[in-house]
Amino acid sequence: MFEYLNETLGWQIGQAPCFNSVENWIKKSGYSVYNNSQLKASAANYSMIIDESMMLGNQRMILNLGIRANKSTPNPLNYTDIEVIGIHVDTNWNASKITEALQADQEKMGKKPDYIISDNESKFGKAIADYDNLHIRDIGHTLAMFLRRAYQNQTDFNAFIKEISRVKAKEAMTDCSYLLPPKQRTQARFMNLSHIIRWASKIIDSYTGFTQKEKQVYRFVVQNKKLVGELQSVLECTDQILSDIKTDGLSYHSIGAAMALIRKRLGNKNERVAEFAGLVMEYLCQEALKLQSSAVIYNASSDMIESVFGCYKFKMAHNALHGITPYVLVLPLITRMKDTHKGLDTDFKANLEGVYMRDLTQWRYEYLTENQAVKRRNKFAA
Repeated sequence: MFEYLNETLGWQIGQAPCFNSVENWIKKSGYSVYNNSQLKASAANYSMIIDESMMLGNQRMILNLGIRANKSTPNPLNYTDIEVIGIHVDTNWNASKITEALQADQEKMGKKPDYIISDNESKFGKAIADYDNLHIRDIGHTLAMFLRRAYQNQTDFNAFIKEISRVKAKEAMTDCSYLLPPKQRTQARFMNLSHIIRWASKIIDSYTGFTQKEKQVYRFVVQNKKLVGELQSVLECTDQILSDIKTDGLSYHSIGAAMALIRKRLGNKNERVAEFAGLVMEYLCQEALKLQSSAVIYNASSDMIESVFGCYKFKMAHNALHGITPYVLVLPLITRMKDTHKGLDTDFKANLEGVYMRDLTQWRYEYLTENQAVKRRNKFAA
């Protein structure tokens, strides 16, 4: 590793640096990348992806990503397409505070974004409206919300989900556990419903080869075969729409293809499927009105911000009380990842020479809240 660092960065490391030194290198590099936007330097039109992440205690982080406004590649967004343009930490966030954060990020970028992608949370909708900008609703969260509206009050669906939870708890330590369903999300359960339905479909297909005990445990799945088949059709259609729009972008063409798919796959179904199909088509029509012309292709997914949040939570301190520390500056570095042959798209040597420890200290006091672990330690020492 030292040989690689010496060759790549022009260093002459002879001994292993301490952990704190390596962390300071990361924070300095992240700080430099965060304050030198490639997107701004390119002068291209851009858009924002914004979301909130909650930590233990009273810390809440609003993260704002920048991407090129017009989608030009037929691929889903990845780390090379985004950059972190705003990290905002507070004890609570309302619409007016979010609007202020958007305005601060606009000043940093030098101009207003063409549109902003977020989920359907009301405070984001109000903040974007107060900011007087175009709100593109994340397609993943939106379709999951429509699924919830169509099925959350359905007796057969709720009974099926409840039975899945019961079997997972009861059979976890038995010889039938290898057939248990995948983990369900406590929040936003409808966003990973496809995993459950795929599992149920495989149980039905393999049921005749089960032992008597396995048949007894998983008989409820076969008894709900009609519901599973219905949801399978709905989710296959939904997944195809998600895949197409995440890949090709939001345009007149992709919206038209999605609506044609809904008519083909979900036409002549029961009332709740018709309700879901109607909600999706209404949403697509509303988003189509936000497009300026047939040449415009917008992004419509906030998956990358969820990925960035997940990456930070994986890398942050194991003691959750530390919350959001200056190590959050690792996030801008993540967005400069290239393929394994090119490495990182940043000049580490210049970053370290241009950023001082006092810059990190000032940034921490200006933009982060009090560390809960330090507060706890000081309280117990008093």
